[in-house]
Amino acid sequence: MNLETDPVRDYIHANMGTNTREAITKALVAAGHDQAHVDAVWQEEWRAASVSGTRRSLTALSVSLFIVGGVAGGLGALLIGGVSSGQQAGPGLVFWALYAVVYLAVGYGILRFVGWAVPRFGITGWLAGLIGVVLFPVYGVLMFGGCLATYGIAQQVAW
Repeated sequence: MNLETDPVRDYIHANMGTNTREAITKALVAAGHDQAHVDAVWQEEWRAASVSGTRRSLTALSVSLFIVGGVAGGLGALLIGGVSSGQQAGPGLVFWALYAVVYLAVGYGILRFVGWAVPRFGITGWLAGLIGVVLFPVYGVLMFGGCLATYGIAQQVAW
C-alpha cells in the first residue's frame, strides 16, 4: 500500500495531535477500516516518531560533546604539552589551525554517524542511552589524542 495515499495513515496524522490513540482507532474501526491494518499503521507511526526523537536527542548530545569536548580537549592538550615540554606557551597559531581541522573532522564524523545510524538501525530506548554513554569517552579519547597529535606536529613545524 502506498504510504502517501493511505486514508488510515492520513487520518492518524491529522488527528494524533488532538485525540488519543484509542479515540482515533475507535473512529477508524467504526468507519469500516480493518482493526489489524489500523494497529499496523499505529506501530509504524510510533516507531518512526521514536526513532526521530532518538535521533534528535543523540544529535543534541553529539553537538554538546563537540563544543565542550573540543574546548576542554584543546586547553588540556595545550596545558599538558606545555608542561611536558617545559615551556610556558607552545606553538599556538599552528596548533590551533591544525586542531581546528581535527576538531571539525571528528565532530562532523560523529554527527554524521549518529544521523545515519539511528534511523537505519531503528535505535531507540536503552540502546540509544548506551550509545549516548559510550559517546562521552569515545569523543574524549579522539579529541585528546587529536590535540596531542596536533600539538606535536605544531611543535615540529614551529621550531
